[in-house]
Amino acid sequence: MLFYGAIGFSIGTFKIPDNKKFEFTRKTGGENIDDVAKRWINFKRKKNRVYIWKEEDMNHE
Repeated sequence: MLFYGAIGFSIGTFKIPDNKKFEFTRKTGGENIDDVAKRWINFKRKKNRVYIWKEEDMNHE
């Protein structure tokens, strides 16, 4: 049980390093690993679709 708690703690507290050498770390550098994992899970759950709304499109009144 302690092992799984340590894994959960490490996932929740560690951040992805900011490194300009690799594309993945360039885009997600400085973010928590759990936030990146949540976005990846949502991306896969929605069948690889990303919806983006522009602020100007939302305020067309």
